[in-house]
Amino acid sequence: MNTSWFYETFNEDNRQNYQQNYPQFASFTVLSLSVFFIIVGTLGNTLAIIVFLNCQKLRRQPTTIFIMNLTIADLMISSISLPLMTMDFSTNDMTDNFFCKIAAVMYYGNMSVSLFTLVAIAINRYILIVKPQINSGIYTPRNILIMIVSIWILSYSLLLPMIFGIWGSIGFDKKVLLWEILKNDGDFVNPKKIMIPIEFFLSCIIISFSYYFIYQKIKESRQKLLSYSPSQTTATATATRSSKKDSQETEITYLMFKIFIGFLACFLPTVLVNIFDSEGKYPVYHLVESMTSCASVVINPIIYVSTNKLYRAAFREFFSQTFRAVSGTNQHHNNTSNRQPQISSVPPM
Repeated sequence: MNTSWFYETFNEDNRQNYQQNYPQFASFTVLSLSVFFIIVGTLGNTLAIIVFLNCQKLRRQPTTIFIMNLTIADLMISSISLPLMTMDFSTNDMTDNFFCKIAAVMYYGNMSVSLFTLVAIAINRYILIVKPQINSGIYTPRNILIMIVSIWILSYSLLLPMIFGIWGSIGFDKKVLLWEILKNDGDFVNPKKIMIPIEFFLSCIIISFSYYFIYQKIKESRQKLLSYSPSQTTATATATRSSKKDSQETEITYLMFKIFIGFLACFLPTVLVNIFDSEGKYPVYHLVESMTSCASVVINPIIYVSTNKLYRAAFREFFSQTFRAVSGTNQHHNNTSNRQPQISSVPPM
């Protein structure tokens, strides 16, 4: 496939650097995947937000509010950050562009928002299943709002040293031809080599322990249910009703765990590349990790629909309502069009 048209959009220096660092097929693949992530991510996450807002049952759950926060972060990347980065990636002004810097800040900031939201979801599921007696006191609407606002403030506050050039900076890396967190002259280490791994692995530890204790609690509950004898009719009926409620919470918990695994698969390459190649000696690895991290914007909507019956039911209900509304509008239009005006048979005076 001829991709020489791509290089013609670069100025001479960028064209030579790009051709030296990346094979021609890589350029076409990056642009194709970027456009795919932009379209599917924007449509999918927008649809997910609309569905969650439309379903009152899901909207009342704290977990759904956190999922909407995760979806909004993904939507901002797919609809704002990725288009800016893609446009700047294919122009001749990549090294000095304010909007490209904004896109990079948003990318790193929203990556932190997604990670901290997954931590908040894991803690929420832990309290709901393992410590249900304190759940209602913690997850009030006011407290949930404070948690979400704190997640956004913390995520972008971590970037302030780089934004203002106090420790590192955000700029165009000529080695990998991407906008990255860079090491300033005099810095003892590139900040992303410390910040990203610590942020990632600490979050993973919290999430892993939360889901481990949830698993233990679910296992314990199932063992108790199986231990009832047939003569314990009343106790068994009560336990069965409780089990149905627990099964719904368990299914949602499994969904959250799948979202975490998807996030891990998308962002672990970013962490590893930033640890072992923070100097950009292997540019292709940076290109690959950028694409895998961007894939996260399309992963979550797919997980919502494909793995959880509660969310599938919410999507089906939304599409059914939409179809009925459209069909009703069309029917009304057809009925109106078919009405013929009545002509009086009385001749004019």
